[in-house]
Amino acid sequence: MPDPKLISDYLAGLEFVAFDTETTGMWAFSNRLVELSGVKFRLLEEGSETFSELINPRRPIPPE
Repeated sequence: MPDPKLISDYLAGLEFVAFDTETTGMWAFSNRLVELSGVKFRLLEEGSETFSELINPRRPIPPE
């Protein structure tokens, strides 16, 4: 955890969400999304909110 004395009041209230995606491959024009996940962060706070949603790509998922 960063030292609170080094963080301004503005940054102390900063919130952001980091997203992660899983797809059937690397190419957007020919592959599909299969999972979307996110983690909400707030500076100087422990714990976080998370979500994860599976999406049916309507095609087989390669084993690799």
